[in-house]
Amino acid sequence: MCGVRLSSKKTTLFALSVTLGFALVFATWVVTTPKWAFSVSTDKSTYELGENVNITVIIRNLGFITHSFKSRVSDLVVVSIDYQHISSAMIQVWYNPFHYNVTEFSVMPSQSLERSFIWNQSNIHLEEEEAEPGKYYIYAFVPRADSTAPLRRDNLFWAWTSMNITSSEP
Repeated sequence: MCGVRLSSKKTTLFALSVTLGFALVFATWVVTTPKWAFSVSTDKSTYELGENVNITVIIRNLGFITHSFKSRVSDLVVVSIDYQHISSAMIQVWYNPFHYNVTEFSVMPSQSLERSFIWNQSNIHLEEEEAEPGKYYIYAFVPRADSTAPLRRDNLFWAWTSMNITSSEP
């Protein structure tokens, strides 16, 4: 039998070294891994016809160091509003103006990037049409910089909320 026998001090030192090595790798991973919160919200859940809809999108860095990401649009985020028609079809009625231009954004720890939008209930595709009473879905997303997929298909961040528009008539 040709075994190597370590003293108890060497065995303890070896075990401590391995444990510290794993702890260092884990701590490095925890500190350097990005952790984000992404949300879209409105200031109310129900609006009357013709009332402005206030939309807020927030990207928050929950990590321990400054993290960066690249978006396919220079405006950071794209917001799209769909109307749920009585036929159950979803019809896009609005989206914010945006520009295709890969842009890098950096966010310090515990800090946020926030964008606000106001939708006046107009239809971006049919200007003569106004909003109808019903349920609307608001989607916010940050498109991947390296994607060639259509917008809304390949995103770094994506969130949605819904709200209702009611008629003020009895």
